[in-house]
Amino acid sequence: MFFKKKKLDICFYGNPVLKKKSAEVLDVNNEIVELAQGMIPRMIDSDGIGLAGPQVGRNQRIVALNIPFDDENSQQNLFPEERLLYELMPVVVVNPKILNTSQEMTCTSEGCLSIPGINADVERSAEIEIEFDIIIQNNTIVPRRKMRFWCGQLTAVCFQHEVDHLDGILFVDRVSEKEKQRIAGKLKKLKKIVTKSLKKNDLNNK
Repeated sequence: MFFKKKKLDICFYGNPVLKKKSAEVLDVNNEIVELAQGMIPRMIDSDGIGLAGPQVGRNQRIVALNIPFDDENSQQNLFPEERLLYELMPVVVVNPKILNTSQEMTCTSEGCLSIPGINADVERSAEIEIEFDIIIQNNTIVPRRKMRFWCGQLTAVCFQHEVDHLDGILFVDRVSEKEKQRIAGKLKKLKKIVTKSLKKNDLNNK
């Protein structure tokens, strides 16, 4: 079965749903499958490489991924299991857990579909051990499939970014004080616009 396109709205910085911790997915029922089917096209249409449940208004531990290869070097440096994951992209996974992290750190410029127009340097673990269940691979719904392996580079950064989303943490919460000061004005402006829009929608729905 192939995913069908379902329009999902992105939730932006200032929306309370982004700051809530998400619940574990206990059952991959029709509701979860429908959500997963909508997340891949929403992510791809937005030129994203990752999209978490809270970003589409659902506080459940579900993530869509479409991580690209950076260059020939990065392909050669992938862990074997990590390479397999890339071959299955795009994927939708549930209940991702970071089991271990390396002492080595890496600093990468990050952005987010929920915080458009803002990028900032974030320091994260260079390598992590990750565990999750795949429910969609190569655009096809599959029986729940567990994977556990070490990964690095963009894969590790992306998983840490998305797991943060599931815990109500945004990448701007992890930047240095210097970076916070640099982007503070843009964040304040975005939050003001989003808060005003949410209040307007609440009034219209009453």
